[in-house]
Amino acid sequence: MPANGDRENGSAVVLVAEDEGSLRLALVDALGRNGYGSVEARSGDEVVLVARRERPDLILMDLMMPLLDGYAAARVLRRDPATREIPILAFNAPPFGNGSKKRRHPLRTEDERRLLEKIRSILSHARRGPARAALSS
Repeated sequence: MPANGDRENGSAVVLVAEDEGSLRLALVDALGRNGYGSVEARSGDEVVLVARRERPDLILMDLMMPLLDGYAAARVLRRDPATREIPILAFNAPPFGNGSKKRRHPLRTEDERRLLEKIRSILSHARRGPARAALSS
């Protein structure tokens, strides 16, 4: 999928890996409003393909996705020299609030703020040294 932003203007690009459409779009929208570019994936196997092709600065990944779950996708990415240094912020529930992934979103202001703080922190550390995966429940 095309990037909703690019590195030419200095914005970091985040790969949003989420199978549930409204949540994925809410995350992409929040990133865009805060100056980040984005690319999207709907399944674990798509995460691997998009990460190899686009080389995002960060992967924001649901662990529970079809075909290849987030755990397996992360293992594949870590074994690949082309993607092993990309930081991963993984979640096994919506990265904000409580309740079902299947409800319509927008992000609540506080949830969006906390998520963006985590993203900024991870990107800041990644620029200073080797990437590390960050798991969030």
